[in-house]
Amino acid sequence: MIGTERIRALSAEVAAHPAPVISLYLDVNPARPDNARKAYALRARAAMDRLGVPKRAGRRLTERLRQDQGIPDARTLVVFAGMDENGFFESYTLRSELPLVAAEGGVVARWGEPYLAPLLL
Repeated sequence: MIGTERIRALSAEVAAHPAPVISLYLDVNPARPDNARKAYALRARAAMDRLGVPKRAGRRLTERLRQDQGIPDARTLVVFAGMDENGFFESYTLRSELPLVAAEGGVVARWGEPYLAPLLL
């Protein structure tokens, strides 16, 4: 798990980028059948569409998630991304599941200010 100091540093890094930022928490556990063929990328895209993230940015981020090689023992993927073409993108894998992500059907997404609260849990 990301330590408290890393969360503070991440907060500062993410806050340095202009809003809006998409914050995604995704269940990527490869043992779950509903994550086969990187279905979590589709869940992320649907969540971004519901939030009104610009289509071009949503497509770009979804494609990046599909291309990600992943980590076999990862359970949660955390992504913070800006909306500019070549800009801000940070991703972190966690080896544990976050209860909030499971309760929300495998994806938690926020659009606007960075959403770091789930990492604190």
